[in-house]
Amino acid sequence: MHTNIGVTLQTTFATLPFRKFAELLSSMRSFIIRCFFVLVFLTSQCFAKTGSDKEQVEVKFEAQGNTSDQVLMQLTSGKEAKEKRDIYFYDTPQLALAQHQIILRSRKTTIGDDPDDSTVKLRGDIANNVSDDWLHLEGAESKREFDMVVDKPKVPSISITVAQHSGEIDDVKNGKRSVKKLFSGDQERFLGKYAGGTLEWENLRPMGPVKAEIWKLRQPNGLDLNLTIERWNVDGKLFLEMSTRTDPKEADRVAAQLKDFVKSKGIKESDDPETKTEFVLSHFAQTP
Repeated sequence: MHTNIGVTLQTTFATLPFRKFAELLSSMRSFIIRCFFVLVFLTSQCFAKTGSDKEQVEVKFEAQGNTSDQVLMQLTSGKEAKEKRDIYFYDTPQLALAQHQIILRSRKTTIGDDPDDSTVKLRGDIANNVSDDWLHLEGAESKREFDMVVDKPKVPSISITVAQHSGEIDDVKNGKRSVKKLFSGDQERFLGKYAGGTLEWENLRPMGPVKAEIWKLRQPNGLDLNLTIERWNVDGKLFLEMSTRTDPKEADRVAAQLKDFVKSKGIKESDDPETKTEFVLSHFAQTP
């Protein structure tokens, strides 16, 4: 059968006028070239999307918390936050996890549509050593990103977040469930691999709540970036953070743009030596 096909093709090409034959070959070559470039384009788009989904930079500006009312009035026209959460961290009184840049956190939504959730997060150099296999877990949101406070270097991180049923975070706070129950099997395996002997579940206790309010602004006047504003209230001490997300290659430009924007609004940068997370942990670690 293959012989017959070959003979047929030979006969067909032999009977074609030379010009027709040349035109046929040219058309076939053009078609193959077009297919090749389409394939290259689609492949590049897939890789670009995958890279963007995996790794972004959260660029942040930390404002003076005691000016938050004035800043929010200026940027949101005094509108109430559409999202509010109670945030808890989990660590030992000696902050054994924080000392190794390991963060365990939960968020209970009090206003808004987002489900309650729990997160395990590694920050710093250790995050660079984590396999990408952890980014493909079922039933979890896993991501790599960089945290970048304006005028400071980028800090790599990797996190795994899972949803929690309503009431579960309060049950842990009230001592009805153990801290370990808030975290999935995958999160436990992740911590077991990268936290090593640092993690002793029975010694962890809830630290919080932090009262968080979130505003999301689409390109506020004077800025061509979407902006998230988050205010934390830690037993009366206020923290105010403005942030946006971008690709790593754009991070420095976006940081400069964000800094120029807040300066143009007369917003003062925080002079607090501690980040809001550092303050929360140290504050509640000292609270009986």
